[in-house]
Order: sequence, then structure tokens, then C-alpha cells
Amino acid sequence: MKIIRRPDREWVPLSAAQSRLWILDRFDKGDASWNRPLAVRLRGQLEASALQQSLTEIVRRHEILRTMFAEVDGEPRQRVCPAAVVDLEVRDLEVLPEGDRSGQARRIVAQEAMKLFDLENGRLLRSLLIRLSDEDHVLLILMHHIVFDGWSEIILLNELAALYGAYSRGEMKSPLSELTIQYADFADWQSRRLAEGALEPQLTYWRQQLKDLPPLSLMTDRPRTAA
Repeated sequence: MKIIRRPDREWVPLSAAQSRLWILDRFDKGDASWNRPLAVRLRGQLEASALQQSLTEIVRRHEILRTMFAEVDGEPRQRVCPAAVVDLEVRDLEVLPEGDRSGQARRIVAQEAMKLFDLENGRLLRSLLIRLSDEDHVLLILMHHIVFDGWSEIILLNELAALYGAYSRGEMKSPLSELTIQYADFADWQSRRLAEGALEPQLTYWRQQLKDLPPLSLMTDRPRTAA
């Protein structure tokens, strides 16, 4: 079945991968393990306004980066929020001795990477620009894993480079073509596939493959509780 644009409705089911992360987030609201920090060192003259414009365009074109998650009628659902200007915070470390700036930048990145997200507020991307000098910056983009994964990093960096190049040259139009399919379209497609029984043949196969395995008994380092 070909993936097509989802029907026009406010709430969309989660994909299987998103559902796992939703459950894990509900288990422990104080866990930052699912934060995805992406820090990039930028050398040379930098136009912060063009960088902010580039991030804003990336969030506009990728609906998943402006999606919020909530429980609706007892089930987790996702909703795409309207596009808005990305807030690019700038911290200037030039007041520090030159030898201290990189270390302080690393500490700031580590601290920011531990700040938690609220999946229900729809702001699952944060950006911070750390200024070490006129021609030396660190860009931190922090996202929750429910909207971003390792495979997405190269896509984001490639798009950021293309957009920043265009906007810093004074071009008004994005050089990137519009996306025909968004992640929520895939999630909706996967949900319909599962509802139609696509999962059952796979479960049947693995039940058959594993049915004759002996009981699994693992040695542990200490006695385990019933829980």
C-alpha cells in the first residue's frame, strides 16, 4: 500500500516507534535519556539572522519538528502545531579569557542537553548559539527522540547548509523543494496497516520460529524481586 497524505483531521495515531517513546516518557518524567543533542562548531563569519531563518524554515517544512503529543480518549495521539519563528538564543562567551571559552561552551552544551521536554507543549526543538569569537561559534540543536533520530541528523545538517547559504546571500526563497509526505502520514499509514491485520502474519511467523526453544534462564548479579 502506497503512503499518501493522511486525511485532514486534528489528531493522528502514533507510529510504533513513537508509541514506545511515549510510554517511556510517561514512566519517568525526569529522564533526559531521550534527548537528542546535536552540537556543531561553526568557523568563519556568521549571520545569526540567516541561521535563525534557516532553522525556522526547517521546522516549517518538517511537521514532525512542530508536533505535540497528548492522550486523547485513552490513546496517545499527535497533532501538528502551526509554524512559528524558531527562538535562537545567543550566549556570548567573549567576556571570558580565550583559553576558557571552549571548556565553558562544552559545559553549557552538557547542561542544556539535560533539560527536559514536555511532549504536550509541542516545542520539541530548542536551539542555542554560543559565540566564542567573531568567527567561532557552537550551534546546539536539541530535540526529543520522539521527533528526531540519528538517521535524521545528516538530513537536518544538509538542509541547514543549503538554507543558510541561500539566506546569507540575500535570497528570499528556499532552495529546497516541498515535501510530499510527512512523518504523520507514515504514522497514519502504519496504523491503518496494523488495523487491517498486517501484523498478524509476522507474529505467526515468529511464534512458529520460537515455539520449540527451551525456557530461558539467565544468571543475575543479585536476587531479583517479583516486580
